[in-house]
Amino acid sequence: METTVRFNRDGGKPGETALYDYLLWCGYKDTDIQDVSRVRKYQKQDIDFLVDDESESLKLEAKYDNYKRYTGNTMIEVTSNVESKKSGWAFVCKADFIITYQRSTHHLIAMDRKKLYAFMIRNIFRYKTYTQFTPFENRSGGYHSRAMAIPIKHLLDAGVIVDIISTDDDYQSVLANN
Repeated sequence: METTVRFNRDGGKPGETALYDYLLWCGYKDTDIQDVSRVRKYQKQDIDFLVDDESESLKLEAKYDNYKRYTGNTMIEVTSNVESKKSGWAFVCKADFIITYQRSTHHLIAMDRKKLYAFMIRNIFRYKTYTQFTPFENRSGGYHSRAMAIPIKHLLDAGVIVDIISTDDDYQSVLANN
């Protein structure tokens, strides 16, 4: 049986919390937003939130990108588990939009998932990749994932990024100010 839960701010990851707060600021009610991040069906599709009000229905995936401060780029996961050869969220996500929260700049970067997928297929060997080890939470060991460091300008030029929103200034669009 499937269950969805209301968003738990205390247990939320930084990307999920930043996205949830932005959705509330946009005028969505708490009851319009379903946190499905722990529902197996949606985990397999890489979807964290279902947003449904009278005017629209959206599937959203929240990501947390803490590496911009090291690389100057946004990180796009291409392999979620190197050992088991499991594809990363750039290829398996079924959300309408992927929103990454970049803590170093306090920006939410909204990407069109279909355009990101097409971009990644065209540019799979173009960018440098980084491998990261992630320990398991409740047992020893862990796994390695791999992500591509892609300049934000390249994603903007390709139409992948639909908006960049500052979480510091009442959620103003950074793109509208340029």
